[in-house]
Amino acid sequence: MHIAKKLSHLFMIVSCCCIGFTLTGCAVQGTTTASERKAAIQTMRSDTLTKIFAANPAMRQKVSSAPGYGVFSNANATLFFVRAGGGIGMIKDNSNGKVTYMRMAEAGVGPGFGLSDHRILMIFQNAAALKQFMDYGWVFGADANAGAKHGKDGGTIGKEVTATGIDVYQLTEKGIVINAAIKGSKFWRDAALNN
Repeated sequence: MHIAKKLSHLFMIVSCCCIGFTLTGCAVQGTTTASERKAAIQTMRSDTLTKIFAANPAMRQKVSSAPGYGVFSNANATLFFVRAGGGIGMIKDNSNGKVTYMRMAEAGVGPGFGLSDHRILMIFQNAAALKQFMDYGWVFGADANAGAKHGKDGGTIGKEVTATGIDVYQLTEKGIVINAAIKGSKFWRDAALNN
């Protein structure tokens, strides 16, 4: 009975966090125009790539030679064994230069606690992985315990292991988000920005 009560409280806290992330995203979406949101996503993409390339110059070649890449801003909450979050970003098809604006939601299980705001770089290993991602938008993986520090107090880059033909890297301002988490992320086209 005592465990059921704790699980009920945990569920309520995680639900409140998820609702908070959703409302925050809706508030931002409702207060800006589509062109302002696109510009904000492009600025976030540029800033993220600049930081990643400064931390690891070899990443520039990986991004430019890949069939495509994506950059996302993601905020999430981890409470004990439950993880949830969401964000915005874009995918660029390097074969034709087309940019697709997207949204994302994330859920997972694994030990941890806290809130994080980080950037995600996805590098597609082949055209089939890019096509599958654009058609279905699912990524499943597990966080890895690898990272590279940038600067004395700057961000870190950590690689996430996936089984979908996509290399996923997380960039944080103060350090890599390391959770022993198994997670799934759903990405979908932002209808308001892809008209």
